[in-house]
Amino acid sequence: MTAANYYISRFYHLAKRFGLDADGLLQAADIGLETIDVPGSRVSAEKLAVVLVGIWDALEDEAMSLSGSKIPRGSFVHDGKLTVHETDLRGAINQFIRFYSMVTNTYSMSIRIEGSKAQLTFEMNYPDVDDEHSPAKST
Repeated sequence: MTAANYYISRFYHLAKRFGLDADGLLQAADIGLETIDVPGSRVSAEKLAVVLVGIWDALEDEAMSLSGSKIPRGSFVHDGKLTVHETDLRGAINQFIRFYSMVTNTYSMSIRIEGSKAQLTFEMNYPDVDDEHSPAKST
């Protein structure tokens, strides 16, 4: 499984912006600097995860300082452990929403179910913090 180059490039530049050892993060993931900012290239999801987790650890924030409040380190794993015990997808999503509503005010989340279709909505409560992902500023 691979991920678009956009993500590794974005994480690299974020790490630099926050004063982290961005080159060291790439090296730990066995990703060459020549990969950064090359549209169309891809990186393995596993290597991307190494960089992502490195940023989470360094910032102690699973939101990577791209929200109005930190998401405590370990939240994603803990939520996964909670939701895996739900008997259906609706229960898992509702558990996910309850958990994140307790640990952060980063997003407003809701689920709407109509017949056999479901729509999960995330709204960033502080969209200006991450202007590259803000729906109001996307083109």
